[in-house]
Amino acid sequence: MFPVLKDKYLRDVTRADLLLIQKRIEKPNALSVAEKVRFWLDEIFRYALATDETDSNPASDLVPYRLINIIHILK
Repeated sequence: MFPVLKDKYLRDVTRADLLLIQKRIEKPNALSVAEKVRFWLDEIFRYALATDETDSNPASDLVPYRLINIIHILK
């Protein structure tokens, strides 16, 4: 996660950043780890919303990166 987010503030993190993190975790077939990370990111951003640290939750409704590839293939 840290190589992607580096010095970004929560307000500056985008869904594309989180998808890149997810892709890197899923690449070596660590799907259960990717699922946990998606959950943690969503919890972090929910807390940040509740405490007015950010205006949005880019982690909400993230789906597994592999599922995104399947959806694109089916279109």
